[in-house]
Amino acid sequence: MLMDLLISCMDYRLSKYLEYKADLIIRNAGGLVNDIIEKINLLKPDRILYMPHRDCAAMKLAKRILNNEIAVNNDIYNYLAATFKNAENLEEYNYEYGLSMLKKNFNNVTGELIDTKSIDWPERKPYYKILNSYDKYNNLNGYYIIQAPDISWIEKDIKIAEILGLTRLK
Repeated sequence: MLMDLLISCMDYRLSKYLEYKADLIIRNAGGLVNDIIEKINLLKPDRILYMPHRDCAAMKLAKRILNNEIAVNNDIYNYLAATFKNAENLEEYNYEYGLSMLKKNFNNVTGELIDTKSIDWPERKPYYKILNSYDKYNNLNGYYIIQAPDISWIEKDIKIAEILGLTRLK
C-alpha cells in the first residue's frame, strides 16, 4: 500500500484543509524540514506533500528574532531563524527552501504554499495539541496542532508554541 506523507505548519487555520490529504502528517512551526529530513527516511513515504502557508506566525517570529526584537536560546535560533538570515519574504523562502531540500532527498515530492485567505478557517483558540502523525482532528477546530510520529521530532516546536503564547491542551 502506498503511503503519502504531508508536512505543514501547526497553524490552527490549516486543520480542516489538511486533515484528509495524506496517511501520515507532520505539523510543526512553519512546516520546517531541516531537522527532520533524516527522520523522514525512516518512514519511507511513497509521496511527500509539502504545504506551508502564507501569514505564518512562526515566520513572523523568525523575523523578530533576526531583527533582535526577541531573544531566544541558540537551539531555537538555529532551528527557526538561522536559515532565513538573508531572506526578504520568509514564507516564500521557507517554501522554496523546504521544497528543494525535500526534492534533493526524496522522489515524488509536490508542494503548495497555502494562501490562508483562500481557505475556510475556524475561530482561533490559544491552545496547542500534540498528536501522533496518524491521528485525526476530532473536535480540535481552532487549535494549533503539533503532529509527528514521535515527540522527539517536535520538542523545539513545543518551545516555539509557548513563545507564541499558546498553552498545551492535554
